Amino acid sequence: MKKWLVHIVLLLCVCTAQAEVWKQFNVLTKHYLSLTGEVGYYSLLENLPDVRTRGGASGALGLGYEMRYNKFWFGIGLDLQYGSSSMTTAGFGIDRAVYDTQGKLVQFHYDIKDYTDTQNDLRVGVPILFGFYTNGIYGGAGLRFSFAPYTFSAPSVTYYTRGSYEKYIDDFEDMPNHFYTEYTTKGRSELKIRPQASVIAELGYDILNKERMSAYALCSVLKVALYAEYGLNSCMNGTKDESEVYSIDPSNPTQLIPSSYYANKDLRKSRIVPLFVGIKITFMLRIKTADCRCDGGAI
Repeated sequence: MKKWLVHIVLLLCVCTAQAEVWKQFNVLTKHYLSLTGEVGYYSLLENLPDVRTRGGASGALGLGYEMRYNKFWFGIGLDLQYGSSSMTTAGFGIDRAVYDTQGKLVQFHYDIKDYTDTQNDLRVGVPILFGFYTNGIYGGAGLRFSFAPYTFSAPSVTYYTRGSYEKYIDDFEDMPNHFYTEYTTKGRSELKIRPQASVIAELGYDILNKERMSAYALCSVLKVALYAEYGLNSCMNGTKDESEVYSIDPSNPTQLIPSSYYANKDLRKSRIVPLFVGIKITFMLRIKTADCRCDGGAI
């Protein structure tokens, strides 16, 4: 009997200690709703031959939840990110036999000066972060899972035209009245982007930390950070049925209509991943709980 009493007393002591630990955990734990904004540099990193990538601007808005406990913090959210990146290829030439305005056969030359394919996408993502917090400085890393419900490509091409006739030694060029001049044309192509898993990291500081709750001011935090995101898997497959990145208007042979490199090439063996580097601003609003001590203490 005494043995059972000892066990019961020990069990009650353990439960009491656990309850006290849980109570202290609740007191020290702070929960926040967050609103985030990001702006920075976005680019698609690739290993495609004879291709040069140029990055562009990117921005994002998001909502989330953050928890801080002692020197640890955890965050999860839902965001909407827009990114734009372009690629260029080495110059190339195209030759076509056509008839001129007088019905004479001419070898039409298209000298490609610049071909650019600009990719634009809108991604919905779920970022998950774990990190440290001390004296207003915080840092963390995690994963972001995203998919692109809306994306398109806007290719453009700048080229010169020349004409060769059998009975003439020199080419006809720099003759705008005869359509031998410089042209710039643009196109638009739909793209398919694969779901993306990315590693993310941020390092920042609380520039405003108001930990007193009153009728006029809520417990809130404003923080700014350096933010980076790098894709883990290739985001494009292209197509199995490769085709040229241009077509010629049959009714007007001077018009070269560009199409997307990303959509017209087989990219299944290539690696194309997004990179984002920028600034992230977060406004957090404290969620008041039964154990909340909004008394001006350090966060």
